[in-house]
This record gives sequence, structure tokens and C-alpha cells, in this order.
Amino acid sequence: MPLVVPLVPETAAQSVTVRAPIRHLCPFKEEVDDGHITVVFRVCTSTFEMHALADYLGSFAAERISHESLTDRIYTELSQQHGPVVERVSTEWETAGAQVLVTRA
Repeated sequence: MPLVVPLVPETAAQSVTVRAPIRHLCPFKEEVDDGHITVVFRVCTSTFEMHALADYLGSFAAERISHESLTDRIYTELSQQHGPVVERVSTEWETAGAQVLVTRA
């Protein structure tokens, strides 16, 4: 499987939390959904290259996908890479007058 996000060697046993903006197109209404994503992972033999991770997270802006499917997809794709161990992916959204938190662990 090709790497979704390039990895860089790292041996420091650290837990890393990355929080970033994220955007996608709502699959149910003609609107853009803006939110935040939090990715929590443990460094084992490598870590995600942060600029590439930011580019990957920004690549969903034109994709029509639900909050739940997007969160699951990111968790699945990042988890399939050998090196960092993804512990949790959470997304936060404001939509339909409510705050929505989606978590995949």
C-alpha cells in the first residue's frame, strides 16, 4: 500500500497530538463544512512528516463526504501505515445549530 503521508525516522517514544483545521463538502446540503481534527498517535520507529500530514488533511476540501465517513477514512488510512500507532482521530463540527464530535479509536 502506498504511503498516505510520508514517514520520517524517529525513535523517541512519545505520544503526539496534532490539531488542525479540516474542511469537506456536506453530502446532504450544498454547503461547506469547516471543523477541526485531532489525531493522537504514538511514535515507534517513525513519525508522520508534519507538512505532508497537513497537506493530506487539507486534501478533503472538495470531497463530498459525511463527518463520520471522513473521520473513519482518515483513521483507517493513517492506521495502515507502519511506524506511528494511531490511537484516536476526532473531528469537531458546527452544523445544523449543534456542535458535533466524531471519534474513531
